[in-house]
Amino acid sequence: MKTIKSLLLSLISITVFASCSNDDSEAKTVQYYDDCFHHVYNVMSGEYKIFEAPQYEFEFNYTDITANVKIKNVKFADGMPAINMTLENLKWNISNGFKVINANNVIPVVDGNAMPEYMLNSVKIELLDRYVGVYYEPIVNVYFVINDMFKVTAVQEDILYFGETSVTSMSGGNPYTINTPVYQLSIDEDMIADLKIAGAKFAQGMPSLDMEFENIPVEISSGVGYTLKCESLIPEINDVPFPNYQITNLIGMGTFSKGLDLSFNCVMTKTMDDGSVVELPPYKVDADLHFEVPAE
Repeated sequence: MKTIKSLLLSLISITVFASCSNDDSEAKTVQYYDDCFHHVYNVMSGEYKIFEAPQYEFEFNYTDITANVKIKNVKFADGMPAINMTLENLKWNISNGFKVINANNVIPVVDGNAMPEYMLNSVKIELLDRYVGVYYEPIVNVYFVINDMFKVTAVQEDILYFGETSVTSMSGGNPYTINTPVYQLSIDEDMIADLKIAGAKFAQGMPSLDMEFENIPVEISSGVGYTLKCESLIPEINDVPFPNYQITNLIGMGTFSKGLDLSFNCVMTKTMDDGSVVELPPYKVDADLHFEVPAE
């Protein structure tokens, strides 16, 4: 897609491989996923822990509409050895383009044995197969609860968003609306996010810029979504800090299955010939972002 910067896409590292099989006259797909970490909320203590490098294998059977899910390197408490578990014969359906698994009271298989002591009271998995140009960029949401105690959310580390960006000058006038910017959100294990915007443009006549907002604090709401909040930051343009475009009051409300509502203020300044700095009327930016890839 011409509106998506190749630089932005080159920064994405999502490992999801898909294969197809029709063994025994059954139609199946197998997909592997590891672009995530586990956010584990302990209901009793009210605290969360981060556990890195889980690996998922999703097998969807299109004949009997069941799925098997293998999860490797699972930990939900400090000092616990990592285990590999399999969730077998889960029913699935398609909703809003997502492959969806909803199940209750699932007994996982660990090392070939059923393990009721690791009962999964609820399981929700959503997988959206999505291509951005020639790149396979899925959305994968996984959430499960173990023993009514540990709420496990697989946080996807890199997500591409599309949608409408509306810019309003605080000095008045009609909003400026644009649909071409592409947003990439990256969340790391320290609960810090970076937001890259390809084709950022805040006013008619302003050149399109590739911006990056770094070090945005993130809070996870187990199984639901996340919140971004930052009072002030200096964006980078081409890896160079750009104080003439100060960003303030950034707030993002994301849901794992729908998208991201993002807003922030942009306070622009201009350096005059005599060296003085003039503050221009600030802009309020609102972005209604989703997963749907726009038509070329």
